[in-house]
Amino acid sequence: MTGWGRLRREPWVHFLVIGAALVLLHHLVAPRPPGRRIEVGAGVVDGLRQEHRRRTGAMPTVEEERALVRRYVDGEVLYREALAEGLDRGDLIVRRRLVQKMEFLLEAEADRREPTDAQLAALLRDEAARFARPARLTFEQLFVARDRHADVRAAAEALRARLAAHEDPARLGDAFLRGRNFPSLSGREIAGIFGQPFADAVAALPEGSWSAPVASSFGLHLVRVSTRTADRAPALDEVRAPLRQLWIERQRAEQRRAGIERLRRRFDVQP
Repeated sequence: MTGWGRLRREPWVHFLVIGAALVLLHHLVAPRPPGRRIEVGAGVVDGLRQEHRRRTGAMPTVEEERALVRRYVDGEVLYREALAEGLDRGDLIVRRRLVQKMEFLLEAEADRREPTDAQLAALLRDEAARFARPARLTFEQLFVARDRHADVRAAAEALRARLAAHEDPARLGDAFLRGRNFPSLSGREIAGIFGQPFADAVAALPEGSWSAPVASSFGLHLVRVSTRTADRAPALDEVRAPLRQLWIERQRAEQRRAGIERLRRRFDVQP
C-alpha cells in the first residue's frame, strides 16, 4: 500500500478534510461583512431627499442635501465599524431593533391593502359594542354651592320653590364654572364633569321638569332635561376611519403571526 493509501485510512485525515469542507461552505454561504467601499448612489440620495421632505414638508436645499449625505456617510462608517468590532453580538437593544424591523417587514403587506366596504361592515357588526353611539342628554342646571350657604339643602329647596313660582331660571342659582346649559352629553361625559352618582341620577330623570336637588362633588343642582337620544349603532360612514385603522391593525397582526410561523419551521426549537 502506498503512503497516500495509508493516509486515506487515517481518521485524522478524514477530520481535516471534513473541517476544510465546512470552512469552504461557510465562506460560500455566509453573508459578507460590509466592505470599505461606501457608495452614495442616486437611489440613496433620492431616499434622503424624500425623508427630508416627509419630515419638513419641503425638498432639501443644496446645502441641506450635502449635510444629509454627510450624515448618511458618517452613520454608515460608524455602523460598519460597529459590525467589525462585533458590537451587534449579545446586545439586547440591537436584538430588539432587529426584531422590530423583521416585524415591520412581515406586516408591510397589510399596509398596502385597503378594506372593502363589506369587510368594514362585517367588522362593525363584530365590534358593535366598541363603536356604538351612546345615549345623550341635553339639560340645564341651577347650582347651589356648599360653601355659600349655611344650609345647602334648605337653599336648594328654596330655589326649587322659586322655580315653581315661575321665576326666571336665568336669574337664579349660584355661578357654576362650566355654566348652566349642557348640550348633548353622554353619560361618561356627564360623569367626567359632575361625578358618576350625578350622571346616574340625571339619566333617570324625566324630560321637561325641574328635578329635586341632585348632589355632585360641587354641591346641589336642580336639573331639567330637555332632550334625550337613545344609544344607537352608527352608520358605516360615521366610523369609517377608526374601522379602517382597526382592520389594518388586525391585518398586521395576522401577517406578523403567519410570517413568524413560517420562519419558525426553519428552526429546531427545543423545549
